[in-house]
Amino acid sequence: MGASGIPIDRIDIHVEVPRVEYEKLTDDKFGEPSADIRKRVGVARQIQRERFTTLEVSVSCNADMHPAEIRRFCMLDESGRSLIPAAMK
Repeated sequence: MGASGIPIDRIDIHVEVPRVEYEKLTDDKFGEPSADIRKRVGVARQIQRERFTTLEVSVSCNADMHPAEIRRFCMLDESGRSLIPAAMK
């Protein structure tokens, strides 16, 4: 622990959040209806269930994936691979 009692090996995450324009906060437009979002989520969940039907381990959605499934189903393209070293720096 550091002198302040806070562990010095903590992880700091910094996220830049852009300013929201006043007009966007005050306009009369409504967001997407929940029913539309629910349909889209249902379709995504079905795609995930179908993707994992051939696996011997119990994975029903992306959140359940382990490193082996991530390596199998989440291959990075060249731009993704080049982004990793930059993100690490």
